[in-house]
Amino acid sequence: MLDSKKQIPLKSVLDKTSSGDIFKDMSRLSSPKLQTLLINVFAKRVESMSPSDVLRQYKENRFVQPSKVDQRLFNVVDTAFFKNVDESAEVIELSPVAPVGANSIFAGIHQNNVISTVRNTEVMADTVTTMALECATRRQLGNVDPITLYTSQREIRAQKYEDDSGYLPHFQGMSVVSSYVFDGDEPSLSNALKEHLSFYLNGLKELSDKMENMHMSDIHVEISSMRLLHSLIRTLNLDLEHVKENARNENFDVLAGIDLPKNINIGDTIDGKISREYKITKILDYVQNIAEGATKELREKFPHVSFSIGLDRVVGMGYYQDMSYQITAKNKQGTKFQIASGGEVDWVKQLTQSKKERCVAGGMGVELLLTQFLLKK
Repeated sequence: MLDSKKQIPLKSVLDKTSSGDIFKDMSRLSSPKLQTLLINVFAKRVESMSPSDVLRQYKENRFVQPSKVDQRLFNVVDTAFFKNVDESAEVIELSPVAPVGANSIFAGIHQNNVISTVRNTEVMADTVTTMALECATRRQLGNVDPITLYTSQREIRAQKYEDDSGYLPHFQGMSVVSSYVFDGDEPSLSNALKEHLSFYLNGLKELSDKMENMHMSDIHVEISSMRLLHSLIRTLNLDLEHVKENARNENFDVLAGIDLPKNINIGDTIDGKISREYKITKILDYVQNIAEGATKELREKFPHVSFSIGLDRVVGMGYYQDMSYQITAKNKQGTKFQIASGGEVDWVKQLTQSKKERCVAGGMGVELLLTQFLLKK
């Protein structure tokens, strides 16, 4: 057994789990006592296992299967994307585990979709929440400057995906988190969004230049606003809960039958009468200003990329606070995939209890990029 002087004696834990309701007893245990119990349970189970049992698990468990992508390709992607990262930013290597609850509490991911460990941690499911924890820690140590962290690391999700979705149980995530203190200056948010979009667009260009068999067309950047969407929902008297229920439904059209464009070019305007009718004039002006500041230089640098403001994007409801972005592209077969996405979250604000704290978090699935856009030779 694994009992030692540093651990809580197993017997004292078992004495607390004798009511007959084992689930209730275990859920009430303190973290150290629960850890002691689970460590001993798994140690006992392993005692009766054979090498063939381990091999069978390796063959059957989708979480332990190796990636089908050549590891050297991941190195190529890392080099391409991190080449143009600003010197003031920091590329960090995270632990493969995060504090238990990191994704459930902040990102709203159900704990059933996270692989929890017996030592009060969880396997890395989303690097951006851990990077937000790191940003908050640095803030509490007195760092008042803008913080930008990048990482490339494997992430693992417990939910089951459809075979043709392109999503995998574990994948390489390319993530960026920007944290800054809001001083009432809109360009601060524009700069953070620009930082993210520059990272992904520069990386995609660099990667395409390096890999002749990479095919990507119709690259599109869409900027959206949750406040704008909620304003439309209120004005149109839509069922908010119904909209939330369809937040992950790609075929759901929140503006079906409504005399509003689903996308407008950044810098363009919509009919003043229409914007007044739907009471979005003020918020739309704000979104246009943010989007203009975030994309002006990028629109000149990447003329083959289209940019717009999306009025109907419901994905991210309950996750993003307001402004968000997504980058999509089509592969050789003409199938459109979301390559990267991100937006404003309130995690660092919660952690520091500072109303002025702002955070933008974004990520990209490297596996999807390589498997869907890299042509086989």
